[in-house]
Amino acid sequence: MNIKRFKAPDMRRGIRQIREELGTDAVILSNHKVDGGVEIVAAVDYEEPKKALLSAPPSFVMKADPSTARQADPGTSDDIRREMRAMRHLLESRLSQLTWNESARRSPLQAQAMRNLASLGLSASLVEDIVRAIGPMSTYEQAWRQPLELLVDRLPVLDSDPMEHGGVFALVGPTGVGKTTAIAKLAARYTLRHGPGRVALVAADDYRIGARAQLSAYGEILGTPVHVAGDGAELKRTLDSLSDTDLVLIDTTGLGHRDVRTSEQLAALSGDEMGVEHLLTLAANSQPECLQESVEAFAALRPVACVLTKIDEAVVLGGALSAVIASALPMAFLCNGQRVPEDIFAAGPRREWLLKAAAERIQHRGHGVDETYMATVFGEVSVHEHV
Repeated sequence: MNIKRFKAPDMRRGIRQIREELGTDAVILSNHKVDGGVEIVAAVDYEEPKKALLSAPPSFVMKADPSTARQADPGTSDDIRREMRAMRHLLESRLSQLTWNESARRSPLQAQAMRNLASLGLSASLVEDIVRAIGPMSTYEQAWRQPLELLVDRLPVLDSDPMEHGGVFALVGPTGVGKTTAIAKLAARYTLRHGPGRVALVAADDYRIGARAQLSAYGEILGTPVHVAGDGAELKRTLDSLSDTDLVLIDTTGLGHRDVRTSEQLAALSGDEMGVEHLLTLAANSQPECLQESVEAFAALRPVACVLTKIDEAVVLGGALSAVIASALPMAFLCNGQRVPEDIFAAGPRREWLLKAAAERIQHRGHGVDETYMATVFGEVSVHEHV
């Protein structure tokens, strides 16, 4: 076995040195921070069974020395993790390019379909899954129409309006996703349909004074009472006092995924005795990784559906569409602007609307769906329609 020690300014350049000198079968045995960069010990012809870093065959296998890891300071560990994520993204990109080139050579129309779907911002795994499910295609039109039709079918939505007959609903989610504005839209929407005096708002947010003030302002405009509940016990008492109210909407604290107070909020909102149904609020302009983290962070509440907000602010919608498909969490409502209550509507009959909005995003960037095929798939669906 050939073992060598390498010094480099960072992990990326160190790994490049290892590949150049030892080849792609090299195994990293240990690494740690030194003056001027990192020191890496690597070997080739290593006897221990190798564990792949990625699902596809990698260019190298990382194997950290446990004793070294214990000695490393937290900052060093963070640096190494960042370098590893960067290298993983680089490898995945190279592997995807190789897969793409091979696919384009063997089946140009399937490659075109993959390119079309990727332009929407969809995840690579979803693109591959859809194209694989369709199978061989014979015309350019099919390369657009069939993937889009299948994508529409896969978008999970609630078939009916969950608030049509009232109830108690809490909008949950991280900070900045538009929960308070969405609640105001839902309250105004219900009031317009069923008359005044049937809705109550609850601010279960003990941290953001501004959010409570915003909710109070909406309540004053709508003629709707606004209650404040600082903890779980107070929330329970408030909900008991509102048992005769048709619809109760709860605005919750917007916290980061890693905020220690998130677990406190989850504990306060959970429990069957509360009688609360939860709607996870997802912002369409968030990064795919943030959307996935939101789904995982609030899974303990068992949300019945999600509310997709800030559709009008998203450059592409593929990340949001990929997240809801991967989570199988149905969409209940879509928010497409700041107007109250015009810019919200039930998602059930609007799957085609949402996908057409995604397609028009990329049309405006100069490489979108051909209008003929959009008409074939979407008919007369208008992306400016509000309900």
